[in-house]
Amino acid sequence: MSGKLDILVGADVLPDANSGAAGTVMDTSHALAKLGHRVDSFWADSLGRKVSHGNLHYILELPRAYRREVAARLARRGYDVVQLSQPYSYLSGRMVLGLPNRPLMVWRSHGLEAKVDAAMLRYAPTTSSTVRGAFRALVGHRLHWIQREAMHCSDGAIVPCADDKKFLVEQFGAQPDRVAVIWHGVPDAYLDAPVSTDERRWKRLLHVSQMSANKGPMIMNRVVAQVLQSRTDVCMTWICPQPLHDALLSALPDGVRDRVDLRGWVDRSSLMEMYDTHGIFLFPTLAEGAAKVVMEAMARGMCVVSSDTSGPTDYIRDGANGRLVPVGDVSAMALSAADLASDAEMCSRLGHSARVTAAEFRWGRCASAMTAFYDHLNSIRRY
Repeated sequence: MSGKLDILVGADVLPDANSGAAGTVMDTSHALAKLGHRVDSFWADSLGRKVSHGNLHYILELPRAYRREVAARLARRGYDVVQLSQPYSYLSGRMVLGLPNRPLMVWRSHGLEAKVDAAMLRYAPTTSSTVRGAFRALVGHRLHWIQREAMHCSDGAIVPCADDKKFLVEQFGAQPDRVAVIWHGVPDAYLDAPVSTDERRWKRLLHVSQMSANKGPMIMNRVVAQVLQSRTDVCMTWICPQPLHDALLSALPDGVRDRVDLRGWVDRSSLMEMYDTHGIFLFPTLAEGAAKVVMEAMARGMCVVSSDTSGPTDYIRDGANGRLVPVGDVSAMALSAADLASDAEMCSRLGHSARVTAAEFRWGRCASAMTAFYDHLNSIRRY
């Protein structure tokens, strides 16, 4: 399979460079194209959708929509690789694996739902009515089955962190040599532009999140309160969906609200400016995939204080290029952030080391690793 490949990529999102999963698919495709491969893509607007409920859409519609679109594309052109994002590809996999002279079938995870669910049960258990709880359990069981089935109906899987590979192997029985950890990349602009040397940045905290429960928003509020109450010279910027701003601000103590700046979602260029004017990046996640914002913050010379789980544990060496704290430990994260805010020399050292680490994670490296994995899968493929 070595050489120039024809690759079909599919994702159930709209193409948006400023979005997490969509931006990842787009950046990877562009990097593969730079290596000389031909990449065709289809997106959510080609798949159609009638069921508005997210999980029911994933269960009832998306696997069939993926299969329909893949079959139509294969009827028009031969491909060397079919790669679908997230695990709703099992029907496509069954179809592709039954074809003569078939392409490789690969599914790419941006974060394992089953791993996230396990973390939520451990760190943030919720109570609900008997009926609602039973419905959620039934839906969750089916989604986990879909993920297992996708693994078995493909030649291999690509995951964004070592934690995810471990989960697939230990919980889903995946064969280790069929799962590749391929880290996400950092835009070249983030690595090529010089970083700020303004020491005032070390008094400014930053958090960027879409605010899903696994991102630890309940932890973030408490961390912000503790840090700002202990350090009156520190301020905070929180980038998250606009409709949540009033509730987040009202949950903070009176004495710190005037030092918290809530911002809506921004594009890549504006986000880079936010990284450059802040020094300490807080990431209290309960479970993740890649945690791409962590690597972006490191690329801009920020000191990251993160939970010791998922992607950040692949990038951060505690005390060398950032800080890692136990998952869910509000006091540990707040204390680490406050200590950093009082030590500009340490911040500068950690931030420089973080940037050196991030320089290893360009999108070209991601594409090269992906091509090498295709070659590996082809050598052990199931015909």
